[in-house]
Amino acid sequence: MRIAIVGAGMAGITCARALADAGLAPFIFEKSRGLGGRLATRRVDALRFDHGAQFVTARGETFSTYLDAHAAQWIPGPESGAWYVGTPTMNALVKPMAEGLDIRLGQHVAPDREGGGWRIGDARFDRVISTAPVVQARTMFPEMIDLLAPVDVAPCWTLMVAFDAATDWPEMWRSREADLSWIARNSAKPAREASPECWVVHASPTWSKTHLEIDRDV
Repeated sequence: MRIAIVGAGMAGITCARALADAGLAPFIFEKSRGLGGRLATRRVDALRFDHGAQFVTARGETFSTYLDAHAAQWIPGPESGAWYVGTPTMNALVKPMAEGLDIRLGQHVAPDREGGGWRIGDARFDRVISTAPVVQARTMFPEMIDLLAPVDVAPCWTLMVAFDAATDWPEMWRSREADLSWIARNSAKPAREASPECWVVHASPTWSKTHLEIDRDV
């Protein structure tokens, strides 16, 4: 059976790893230039910002064991629990699972129904598994538009800023009520460069949705 997976984030890579371990050979298509999905790091010259997911946690024993082996614990304050980050960037969390998998990066795909299967470009597949965000999934699978219509996505405006001089601010601050929901010193995470100080600020979902169309360069 030929199986295509759309998306090389944590969900897509985990799915592909499970299929490969079961004896199948999935093909992964990813539109970005790298792995990780929301486990993303923005590079601006010598600066590095984890502008997507800030950390991960584990509830199950299997994932806990994986994180102990392939991630570093980050404890920015007394309210943080067992938080883990990839090193030196967040997408390092998925790279061990991705070893040996067939991953096609920089691929914008449009799966088409063909008989009892699917066609992506010149290749035919028996099954297609999509881990893409719902906005993209609606475009790729128009026949599922009614099924996907009720699914909503919370946007998140992100500010990335660097300081030449060190600050004495707390490593992390977050709120469920304010317009800003998260502020963190990215440079304080394990295996990051301490200077210049890189900070990541996330706006709340409500503020982000209200201001979704503002010019990001303002």
